[in-house]
This record gives sequence, C-alpha cells and structure tokens, in this order.
Amino acid sequence: MKHTMKKPSYYLLSQAMDGDEKAIEKILAFYAPYISKCCLRPLYDEYGNVYIVVDMELKP
Repeated sequence: MKHTMKKPSYYLLSQAMDGDEKAIEKILAFYAPYISKCCLRPLYDEYGNVYIVVDMELKP
C-alpha cells in the first residue's frame, strides 16, 4: 500500500505567493519538522560528548 503525504493546497500556495501573511505562516508551520531536520548539527560538550541539536541560526 502506497503512503501518500498531505501537501499544502494550491489555494494556500497562491495566497502565500500573493503575500498573505497567514498563508505564509501556515506553510512554514507545515514544513517546520522538515526544516528542523535539515538544520541538525553536532554539538560537543566539554567532555567530548556529542549531541545532535537544531542550529537556530540556520532555521528561519
């Protein structure tokens, strides 16, 4: 069975392209998990342990 992902509607995308702030916020909220996953970076503490964290300078 194929798993299909939900996508933002064409209407929402066209509103965002026209500059509607609410539509842009909805699209950013929709893609927030993907953006967070792309912004993961290793962080080393003073003992040399590695932690994977979201780099907030990369995330919009």
